[in-house]
Amino acid sequence: MKVSLENLNYRQYDKQLRELDARYSFHPDEVNYYNVHRPKSLILKLQQRHALFDESVVQPIIERNFKKQVATFEVLTRAGTGHVITVVNTKDGEHIVLRTNMFLEFPEEYMEFEKYFVSHFKSLGIPVVNVYYADVSRKVYPFDYQIMDVLPGRDLGADWEGSREDYESICEQQGRYIAKLFRVPAQGWGRIKKDEKGNLYGIKSSLHEHLVTYLEHDLEVITLFGILSEHEISRIKNYFYSDTVTHILLSATSHLIHNDPSDLNMRYEGDKLVAIFDWEHAIMFDPVSELGIAPTWKSAYPKKDAMIRGFLTELGEIPEYFEERMNIYFLRKMLDKVAFALKGERLSIRHLELLREGLQGNGLSE
Repeated sequence: MKVSLENLNYRQYDKQLRELDARYSFHPDEVNYYNVHRPKSLILKLQQRHALFDESVVQPIIERNFKKQVATFEVLTRAGTGHVITVVNTKDGEHIVLRTNMFLEFPEEYMEFEKYFVSHFKSLGIPVVNVYYADVSRKVYPFDYQIMDVLPGRDLGADWEGSREDYESICEQQGRYIAKLFRVPAQGWGRIKKDEKGNLYGIKSSLHEHLVTYLEHDLEVITLFGILSEHEISRIKNYFYSDTVTHILLSATSHLIHNDPSDLNMRYEGDKLVAIFDWEHAIMFDPVSELGIAPTWKSAYPKKDAMIRGFLTELGEIPEYFEERMNIYFLRKMLDKVAFALKGERLSIRHLELLREGLQGNGLSE
């Protein structure tokens, strides 16, 4: 992996990326990871969403759908890839959050599904945040929006001030909550749809089918920028379609998972995890993947061991092919993260280090 970030000329590949993007639909029902698998033009545009947000819509949306008058509000310039988050204070003293999306071609159905997600996780004893209202019809506004409770506690990813022991305690709790996902089975795999009876299901027929969705896309982007050698790309592709990986994945069962276990989606108080939020990536999948992909996000301290400790304590057994499944999910996540960083013109040394770690964990490093 011989890449000089200082000399990486992103614009040099604009034409090739446009041609590559044109071969993919990027429809929400067809992608592997919702915020990542988008055209480069949209990825760059979304980076400007806060500057382009029309704040005049905040008051009428709240008054129309929450039946409260707005006293004050603040648009947060929170890290992320799609939403504009606005904290609203009503005249009668309530505090709520308005989440709006920007520039998305297809309605974000997950904003409506989130009420089901929240009730599902709450039934398992997992701390969540109430959702009051969602509108994805686009009849009044050309975007989708959602009104929810203000988040409790503090942001684990952006506002951490505790000790390492406190942090590891929170990660153990996260691991316990992940283990609880095994209590409720799901139907199908991958991105979620609603049938005629209102039941939610995964649209793919197998875990493997979802896992390799848009794998070709990610590898094409990485190949274009020369991040990996052609030999490495070929080995990765063959590995994901190998009998070995297929056999390992057959040991997994489908459950509703959060699928975005970043510290930025966790709230804490002291050494307690008090809320998990942000569900636009939720899928029907293997809960073990939460352990596999969590370390690919920035954290205050290494968190994998503490999460596994809490997970195994709650579950009471070691799942079949436990390490192998985590390693497979880790590598798959880093492939889409590197491709996304390249499209967003923000590839870092950490991306490359974690990608190399993913290759090594699956025996693919040269």
